[in-house]
Amino acid sequence: MHRPLFLTLFLLLFTANAYAGLSYSSYDSRGSVVAAVEIEGKGIYNLVLSVQFLNEPYDKKPYTTDQYEELINRVSVEWRGVALKTILKNNKYKITDLPALELRVNKAIQELIKSSKSKYGIKNDAEVIFSTTSIYLVETDEN
Repeated sequence: MHRPLFLTLFLLLFTANAYAGLSYSSYDSRGSVVAAVEIEGKGIYNLVLSVQFLNEPYDKKPYTTDQYEELINRVSVEWRGVALKTILKNNKYKITDLPALELRVNKAIQELIKSSKSKYGIKNDAEVIFSTTSIYLVETDEN
């Protein structure tokens, strides 16, 4: 009676299609930082900034090395500290300052990437693709 059930489970576990989802490697790395900032005339808000890195760009020729993967892994972590330092340089912002802040964070991340490339022996012309996917304010309990 249990034999058909056991056979079905066995087949599901040991077929290639069953493992397809387990070996999936994402084409991007995402992350967010949250920093408490004061918005002039409004109070304290949490500023949320999200960035996404492309792990494997469409043109794979210069991106097939282990060093490139290690660079992306490292930068995917280190950008958060760079972004927080950039955000916290000022203690007060206006809402209209957010686009300029986003540009400063992007520039700081680009500098991080540039300095990290030499550590991994990657050519300066190798492109690292990233994007600020969101930047927004969330009210705190104090407001």
